[in-house]
Amino acid sequence: MNRVLLPAFVIFSIACGTSALNVRHEINPEWRKQNQIGEISLERNYSGCATCPKIKLILRRIRTDSGYEYTKVTEINRRTNEEREGKIDGYFDNLSRLIEARRFFEMKDGYALGREDAVQVELSVVRGNERKAVRTSNEEEIPLELWAILQAVDGVAAKTIWESKK
Repeated sequence: MNRVLLPAFVIFSIACGTSALNVRHEINPEWRKQNQIGEISLERNYSGCATCPKIKLILRRIRTDSGYEYTKVTEINRRTNEEREGKIDGYFDNLSRLIEARRFFEMKDGYALGREDAVQVELSVVRGNERKAVRTSNEEEIPLELWAILQAVDGVAAKTIWESKK
């Protein structure tokens, strides 16, 4: 399995052409200690299409000082470097339970790889100090457990209330 220890701050450097966009995400130390899932990201790249979307979604569990908990959603268009943020209440705990129940952290690092003209998908989950990523080039040839997680992430993200641009 692909396991990497993460520092207190995770920095994603997203490059598109010659420009780069840096997004900084803090993983709550409380969730690290409890070995809970704190972040889920899903990226899809339509490899055979130069104008099709290349989107990365990052869902993060956020708890305010007053105890209010919500899911922060960041959507990054990796072709244009545009980013938008939003939030949804709830859902993260159920999504985390689904990921654990479907044994995501025991899955192979890749399924149905090798297709050139296909939708490249990467699902990455941070639990405690561990990050696990699973990739595929064909969502039709993956285990049902992985397919269910991908569909659930899409469903949760579809409920996002996006912030208006300033």
